Amino acid sequence: MQRWLIIISIVFVQESVTLSGLLVKTYQGDYSIWIVTLFFLIATIIDIVVGYFLGKYLKQFLNRGGIHAFAQKWSDRFYNYIGRHGRRVYLLLLGYFSFPYLNSFITAWLGIPFWESFWYLFFGNIFFYITAWLLVLGVTSIIPNPLVAFAVVIGLTVLITIILRLWRSRKI
Repeated sequence: MQRWLIIISIVFVQESVTLSGLLVKTYQGDYSIWIVTLFFLIATIIDIVVGYFLGKYLKQFLNRGGIHAFAQKWSDRFYNYIGRHGRRVYLLLLGYFSFPYLNSFITAWLGIPFWESFWYLFFGNIFFYITAWLLVLGVTSIIPNPLVAFAVVIGLTVLITIILRLWRSRKI
């Protein structure tokens, strides 16, 4: 039972290093690939729905004062920066690179309709999951030792995350 609680907490948080570690353990046969994938899909849906409606509620609750002015300023910058069609691409990439609960919270603050936000963030997150599996399958097919493969996947995930963060901050 404790193992399944750990799995559920990993797929709800969806942090890339721990998820990659879980996928390596799943590939090794410790867990069912179908159950882990099902948990991931359910967790993604719950994260998006809860994040969106929590963001919408807090936006209505805090619809005055400095927080509202700050959020409005940033949402105006967002719309000016990416425009109408760029928003969909941005949502898809946001779903790929970041956490679904945080992304949907932000889209609620920006006034993006729920279903548009949901589908783009969901598919972006599914692409992230597929990429994580491809990373695990590629490494484990080259490195037969499971402990070394696990360490390589964790190391590559950390390296990719650092590179993407630097790239997004325009430092590389």
